[in-house]
Amino acid sequence: MIIKTFEQYTDEWWSGRRGLPTASQFGKIATLTGKKSTSWKTYAFKKAAEIVTKKTEDTYKSEAMLRGTELEPEARQAYSFITGIDIDQVGMVIKDDKSCLCSPDGLSIKEKKGLEIKCPIASTHIKYLYENKLPTDYKPQVYGSLWICDEIETWDFMSYHPDMKPLILTIDRDDKEFKTYCEALEKYIPEVYNFILKVSGSY
Repeated sequence: MIIKTFEQYTDEWWSGRRGLPTASQFGKIATLTGKKSTSWKTYAFKKAAEIVTKKTEDTYKSEAMLRGTELEPEARQAYSFITGIDIDQVGMVIKDDKSCLCSPDGLSIKEKKGLEIKCPIASTHIKYLYENKLPTDYKPQVYGSLWICDEIETWDFMSYHPDMKPLILTIDRDDKEFKTYCEALEKYIPEVYNFILKVSGSY
């Protein structure tokens, strides 16, 4: 895995994402059942356009994303206090073959652990606490990040709200669903990445 230490949401970070599939969007490439997503070609055209125009389309940050960015440092500090694990901030991690990347909310090389933080509204956070499992919407991102970071053994998902207790769940490489998703990513990511290069090279 190739670690880039620049700050997230900077010009350098946006530039580094151009043309590369990102873990947060892996659900548009492969489904949790191991099939290719019906959205893969639309997503590939978007990434190809980034290469051709040298511009990134997904620079917009919604209100929920802004909330998450604002609360993330507080959540990361709470995570370290609860777990005793010091987490380093990184810009992104690129897969060794340079075909895709993820942008973790934290990594601990010493503990071989990654971290994904979400800071949802109160009602959603309560839902996550009640269900006490990794939300389906974030499975592709968490599984994909762990797949990219082959030197990392486990990935923690944290749902944080300042007025309630946090939810911290650990996903490891023995997780059956993770293994299924890995097989799909191994099959489809190279195919999609090569398609992106083929399309972008035509313009």
